Amino acid sequence: MATATEILAANSFSKRSYSEWPEVGWPRPELPRFTCVRTSTRVFVALDSSHKSQQLVDQGDQVRDLFMAKIESESGIQAFENSIAPYREYFRDQIIGSFDRDLLPPNVRTRMIYDEPEYRGYEVVLDVFPELRAYPETGIC
Repeated sequence: MATATEILAANSFSKRSYSEWPEVGWPRPELPRFTCVRTSTRVFVALDSSHKSQQLVDQGDQVRDLFMAKIESESGIQAFENSIAPYREYFRDQIIGSFDRDLLPPNVRTRMIYDEPEYRGYEVVLDVFPELRAYPETGIC
């Protein structure tokens, strides 16, 4: 795939600035000073960035396989549980986080906030700490 610079170099028209365009007989509007090269470069860089993002998506399964390579899936359940312990710690500490304090009992409370013919919606509240309550998304059933 050609880079933005190579594509721009191949198109000599893009190297001409607005002030070099031929006179056509009507007044030119006052435009900010820019060149076609700068505008085209910005567009191609954006396209090139999305291409790199797609490469990351395409490589995701390979990176995941490398990351998960130490999991023992063939040696029995005990070996599997022992091998996933570091992954659980990583997930807890690096991805979702954990609390250093003891949690309160959940003390779940609900109240109906929608009562429609097709569905009902409930607000759910859970205790976390004395000063903190969790309000998950409304459950509709």
